[in-house]
Amino acid sequence: MSTIRVDSDRCQGHAMCVTQAPSLVDVDDLGFAVIIGDGTLSTPEHHEQAERAVACCPEQALHVEDES
Repeated sequence: MSTIRVDSDRCQGHAMCVTQAPSLVDVDDLGFAVIIGDGTLSTPEHHEQAERAVACCPEQALHVEDES
């Protein structure tokens, strides 16, 4: 199982990730990325969204962790 994570120290609030992964990422009251739920990528669509969100983040604040 894989999960998407955000490094809150790197996030600058561009919110580009939200447009790419709206079912996985939201923004908090200050506009910074937060993961919805536990971030589990349980469907192929979630994996695709996560890859797009990671790729578009200008601050490289998002990453996918593979759990074995």
